Amino acid sequence: MAHIDYDVIIAGGGVAGIAAAAALEEFGWSVLIVEPGQHADRRLAGELIHPPGVAALTELGLFRGSCFNGSVPIRGFIAFPGTENDLSEILLPYVEGQSCDRGLAMDHARIRTDLQAAAKALPYVKTLRGRVIGVENLGSPTSVAVMDSGSILNLS
Repeated sequence: MAHIDYDVIIAGGGVAGIAAAAALEEFGWSVLIVEPGQHADRRLAGELIHPPGVAALTELGLFRGSCFNGSVPIRGFIAFPGTENDLSEILLPYVEGQSCDRGLAMDHARIRTDLQAAAKALPYVKTLRGRVIGVENLGSPTSVAVMDSGSILNLS
């Protein structure tokens, strides 16, 4: 069993896990993201990131360069409150003038791939392909067991 030390271990490299890693990285903490990989057959076809999310990802340095190429800008929603024969609509725009007044829609796998690539550029963030299989807290430090390609790593 290998033993590796990190300040923070995050299970899952999705939007929330990578955003948390980027936020903690700003403090100089060493962060490990344990990511089992994507299962396209278990995911929805698309995702939407609302304007506050786009602004937060930009502030964390995760939304830059070619990140999210191919996304569709979303400026709000349209509601159809009538019946099937009544196609009158109500426009529900995002609030203009905020730090980011648009959302983004794109394929779930592409969002994760782009964010994981951005996270790899952060100096204190590392990614490990594997699955968290156990957590033990018998004082300090906490021990996290990760299954990685058939090997068990003991992280703390």
